[in-house]
Amino acid sequence: MQRKRAQRMATWVATCGVLLMSSVTRADERTDARREFRAGMQAIADGKYDEGVQRLERAYDILPHPNVLYNIGLAHMYAGRADEALDYFERYKETAPANDAIEVDSLIRQLREGQTPAGSTEATPAIAAGGTSTTTPGGAGEGTLTTLEAAAREVRRLAEEQDSASLRAQADELDKAVAKLNEQPRNDTGAVGAPQVQESPKNEPVQANSIAPQTPPVALPAKGTTQGREGVYEERVVSASRFSQSPLDAPNATAIITSQDIRMSGVTQISQLLRRVAGVEVTTAAPYHAEISIRGLNRRSSNKILLLMDGRPMRKDFNGTSWVDMLPLIVDDIERIEIIRGPASALYGADAFSGVINVITRAPGEGGSFAVARIGNRGQAQGGASFSGRVNDKVSYRATTAYTQANNAVQVVGDNRVDVETPNGERFRGYEATAVNGDVMYNYMKNGTASVGGNYAAGNFTLQGVSRLGQTVSDPSYEVQAYAAVTTPVGIRVGANYDDIVGHPRAAFVAPGSISAGASLIRQRLLDADLSYSNRFTLGVPQTFTIGVSYRYKYIDWTWLDQTHTQNHLGAYIQDVIQLAKPLKLQIGARIDRHPLLSSLQFSPRASLVYRFSGEQSLRLSGGRAFRGPSFLESYLQYANDTPLRGITAWGKGNDKLDPESITSFELGYQNQESDYFALEVNGYYNWIKDAILFTDVDRYTLGDYAGGNPLATFNPEAQAFPISSLAWNNERATYRQIGGELGVRAYPVEGLDLYTNYAIHDTSPTDKSKVDPARANEQQTSLHKVNGGVQYRSRFGLEASVDVSWFSHQRWIEQVTDVDRGVRWQRYDQPSFVNVNGRIGYRLFADRLELGVVGTNLAMQDKRMHPLAQPIDTRVMGTAKVRF
Repeated sequence: MQRKRAQRMATWVATCGVLLMSSVTRADERTDARREFRAGMQAIADGKYDEGVQRLERAYDILPHPNVLYNIGLAHMYAGRADEALDYFERYKETAPANDAIEVDSLIRQLREGQTPAGSTEATPAIAAGGTSTTTPGGAGEGTLTTLEAAAREVRRLAEEQDSASLRAQADELDKAVAKLNEQPRNDTGAVGAPQVQESPKNEPVQANSIAPQTPPVALPAKGTTQGREGVYEERVVSASRFSQSPLDAPNATAIITSQDIRMSGVTQISQLLRRVAGVEVTTAAPYHAEISIRGLNRRSSNKILLLMDGRPMRKDFNGTSWVDMLPLIVDDIERIEIIRGPASALYGADAFSGVINVITRAPGEGGSFAVARIGNRGQAQGGASFSGRVNDKVSYRATTAYTQANNAVQVVGDNRVDVETPNGERFRGYEATAVNGDVMYNYMKNGTASVGGNYAAGNFTLQGVSRLGQTVSDPSYEVQAYAAVTTPVGIRVGANYDDIVGHPRAAFVAPGSISAGASLIRQRLLDADLSYSNRFTLGVPQTFTIGVSYRYKYIDWTWLDQTHTQNHLGAYIQDVIQLAKPLKLQIGARIDRHPLLSSLQFSPRASLVYRFSGEQSLRLSGGRAFRGPSFLESYLQYANDTPLRGITAWGKGNDKLDPESITSFELGYQNQESDYFALEVNGYYNWIKDAILFTDVDRYTLGDYAGGNPLATFNPEAQAFPISSLAWNNERATYRQIGGELGVRAYPVEGLDLYTNYAIHDTSPTDKSKVDPARANEQQTSLHKVNGGVQYRSRFGLEASVDVSWFSHQRWIEQVTDVDRGVRWQRYDQPSFVNVNGRIGYRLFADRLELGVVGTNLAMQDKRMHPLAQPIDTRVMGTAKVRF
């Protein structure tokens, strides 16, 4: 068996090696397109219009973007090619540019009339009788001056809105041009200089569809032509500060998984994508069930991150977890995934404890439509389709449906087991789900949008339990969401989200005749509302100010809890980003939250100082505090566990007097994105964690308890058993310190070849081991070392491949097990280091409309586990086909 696996691995690696050596490759589309775009815009600025157009067209072929069409149109216009300019402006108009539709309509109208748009050239020719054109070389009338002044004001506004130094420089140039024209003498027509009549070359008529080629002293504002990182193909993040900004300016360490990363990997589980990010820990428990943590604190039920989908919370409040692989979508619909490493409660409140993961889907009307089918071993199958389009230039839509299934690696209960049984006979099925979602967006005025949408997901799945409860399963369950948001041109945004979940979790197997494992019921209803205002202005120095309030209503009805509970949560936040000097930016913010079970308001501050130097390098120093409030499971649990002996049970108990977990964090980071050929990131952090909530408070019942001193120490008629002990949630007495760092490099040595590698080191230790149970003093549930690496590429003739490799150092898990004498005891499980390899080989046909591929996951992890009580990991292979239409 080992020999066969080695042969499979050798064949896979050899194949990838051969492909890597084949022809010139094209992999990182965004970087390649950015390189061509920058070169093209520089050529246009130098008056080399043909070269500029060629470069921009190449950028558009690599990765289409509407703004490139606009800039190609400008280049043709400056070169005097009206037909070509009209063609590209009209193609750009077809993309429904909500923010500049009036400007583009004006350009198109003037070009059709044979005029050079004001502000675009030195002269404004008009067709005259007899085939001549009247011009005012070097001159401009009052209308043109007014246009230039308006353009200067608009570019200045955009510069402050986007916090762009290069746009400010463009605005300065426009102001200088206006001042220079105002200084020149005017003739009786109101124009600067003397009017002249210029005949066309060789007395040939000037055609109505041509314009005089000129090199403009001041051009109409191009799109994405900034000298910094704010251009068309530059990375932007919105999750770190609730507005779009460069990762170089973000207050936390950030990572972005792009749509290309998703497509090239071929994987269908978001957790497999997150595994490649430095500082992110992924523990796979079962198919489509993975627990995610950021910078340590690995747990069987990880609850230290906030999961968002298009900015909406997707956290399961009944137990506090975020099951990222169960989001109601298909990965092909994801535009990008933003990972914020470090506390973010200053903006998002409770639960953004050690980081935020925001899964951002493509906007309605963008990306076209597609259908996809996937099938593989272990019962893997997926089919889905997504339809995206525009009703008109204001209304766009997107609708998606998907079905996914996968089997467990091993039977929940083997055929030969007689000591335990599965209640409904399930053996292999690990995950089966159907999802449907849709969105409609309406663009009104400038920068104004209104959107509404919803999703539905239903299925059954295998989960990992908590404490002594091992593997659990869910009978058919469903989740329904409805949401709406309105963003106004003045910076006000209102959003609301309703979430309804019905689930039926139960133990996956029980001993015959023991406590019933009949399905329990979870009913969760959530309502989120958020009102915010954000604006950029100058008050001494440029600033971006954000203020907001939020409300969250929670209703949980769960048979594992003592009774039905509701909660109302309120929060208010404020943030200001201050440009202290051209290279220096200060970001400060704070939030106050009211949690109904906590005795005091929770205050979460954050501050970051970013120094930008050499254009595309930044040094960041940041600090903040975050908290996590107790979940419903931790607060209200009342569950009778089964034990090996019939007639005996042990209570699982909640604690509604828990203090919130808190973290204080300091971080130093450096980023270098100076080159189009590589990017570098280095981070170091130091955290203090207090009041960690753990399931550790063991109470063994005595004769006094049974004599009436404890209301729980009585015969349980539902379980038909006597309790011998209880285990409750409690705050850890010890304070923990975390220290760690991350180093990441991404390189693009030639056009297309994309290489990345990163390394993370992390250690969590109690500051005083005497306050920790001796059995837990040396636990290492997060790997001390983690290394990731990979390569992506595409050949020009359609062949493409990718390989991702992850290595994790050993882990030491300390878990609770049932003990008849003591009720509960700690059991140590040592998990050896392991390597995870994913790979894909694909081929694109018919101008990328058909995409075929073979995907292999867990290629080096046969029969290993990521947690001692989880499903083993097995190699899985899947064939895929995707059609775009």
